[in-house]
Amino acid sequence: MAFDDEGDGDEEAEERRRVALLAELERLGELACLSCGRVLCSHAYVICVASGFKTTPRCVSCIAAGYERPVPEFLTDAVRYIRRQPCYWSGWQWANRHEGQARNLERPACIWSGGTSETALGEEEAEPQPETELKPDAVWDAGDMSCGDLVLELRLRMKRLQAGQLLALTARDPGAPQDIPAWCRLTRHSLAAATHPHYWIRRRAD
Repeated sequence: MAFDDEGDGDEEAEERRRVALLAELERLGELACLSCGRVLCSHAYVICVASGFKTTPRCVSCIAAGYERPVPEFLTDAVRYIRRQPCYWSGWQWANRHEGQARNLERPACIWSGGTSETALGEEEAEPQPETELKPDAVWDAGDMSCGDLVLELRLRMKRLQAGQLLALTARDPGAPQDIPAWCRLTRHSLAAATHPHYWIRRRAD
């Protein structure tokens, strides 16, 4: 019975996150990129939330440029990451319906201007290679935090580190074993090692 109760709690929490994101999308209105001023579509907003830019919205091109990645490659990884999070994926599907992109679920025309990525959407993430010594420069226990709140805070904490420095993260959310590697791939930070709930993330070189 305890196992069932715990599962129900996880489902309820996920449903609350899904409802909250859909409510944000419905009242979004006109939101502009803080870097270039471009008006964001609903898909771009979902990517902002998923990549940690919920409170400082950026367009896809500006986020990709910040991570020094080609836009098609960044978009491919972003959609892969979003598909693994039920709340994000619900928001993405809402955006497709809202913007009339039903036939372009993974590559909506509003953000995808062409090009392909060498990495297929269904490709599995590579396992992190363990390092001989892991001496973190910063430590953060995120507890059960998940979805947009986790990646928002994680992005801010990684930003405070210098290139090559290491963050020791504890994340107990059940989705972390899939979500943390995918987020690192999306942002080009390196996942040095992972043994759930512990993750060692090395800040990318600028």
